[in-house]
Amino acid sequence: MYKIDFFPEVSEEAKCLLLNIARIKEYKRKDYLLREGQVCKRLYFIQSGLLRTFYNNTGKDVNLHFATEGQFSTDIKSLRRQTPSELWIQAYEPTTVLEFDSNNLLGLYARSEEIQDIGHRLMAQLHQELLEHTDLINLLSPGDRYLYLQRRRPDLVRRISLTQLSSYIGISRETLSRLRNP
Repeated sequence: MYKIDFFPEVSEEAKCLLLNIARIKEYKRKDYLLREGQVCKRLYFIQSGLLRTFYNNTGKDVNLHFATEGQFSTDIKSLRRQTPSELWIQAYEPTTVLEFDSNNLLGLYARSEEIQDIGHRLMAQLHQELLEHTDLINLLSPGDRYLYLQRRRPDLVRRISLTQLSSYIGISRETLSRLRNP
């Protein structure tokens, strides 16, 4: 049975409404859920696995977000504005998601104030995660970025490669290796 457990206080009725519009999708490692240039029309809730969100900067991938079990992933800007995405979302490992179509979600918003509230809180949460990552890069030293991630997301530090981790915290792979093995 698939579940939606991102906000514990959500009523059973709202959970049922959401599950009724969700589509279960399985992705293999390296499958793309969103490609640069596509308009994002979905919100993904990770049941199992890991998704990474990145952009390409002159041939080099720059990681912006990693979402694991119990988290959401989407391109907020493209989803809200219905404009072509500048980002890619890719399964980093085999991943099962509950996929929510934005039009179906908007339909639920019109029917349920609780669902509308959930949507607003979820967008605020995703926005907050992006701001935290920006602060991580802009305000902390490379060593403190790594320590912060070790404390806040130890599962992520264990699950992704040094190359992906170094891109996510904005340092070279060599610097990250030195920080890990002083």
